[in-house]
Amino acid sequence: MWMTRHRRAASGLLLASVIALSCGRWPPVVTNVEDVAALPAGEKRIRCIGCGDEALAAIGRRLQDLDYLFINNDARITDVGIQAISTLRHLRQLEVGSAAGLTDASITAINQLTALEELSIENASEISSGAFQSLGASTRLRRLFLIRCKNASAQTTQILRQRLPGADVRVIE
Repeated sequence: MWMTRHRRAASGLLLASVIALSCGRWPPVVTNVEDVAALPAGEKRIRCIGCGDEALAAIGRRLQDLDYLFINNDARITDVGIQAISTLRHLRQLEVGSAAGLTDASITAINQLTALEELSIENASEISSGAFQSLGASTRLRRLFLIRCKNASAQTTQILRQRLPGADVRVIE
């Protein structure tokens, strides 16, 4: 039990460090479509706290210059929301804190993010090992964290490390 809490705390600290180092400031928060509409169209970094698919669709339509998107674990998102942001051609960092409602279709959409360099996915129970392995086709991915993802096995990790030789690939249970 202690080890599980320790690992969760460590993964949270790791992600917070990545955010702080990458952004230099805390990005603005959006929770709904209205919040997205209130942001300048050129906003580059945002945090989606408790948002749903509608907010992600608004982000995909309005914030084409976005390079960082954090979706927290209170978000209510599905494959539809992830597909809506797959048009963000400048997105370099994507953190999905609650992937419980996502399936392999979300990974297919994420694979369309051609500028993506850093990806973190947590709590994915419906995404298959094969879908995770397909992330290895990305030529730009430098950092990949799969945290508490049911089907991210040791074999998945090994395959991803082979396909992404210079990347930091971590699977945290």
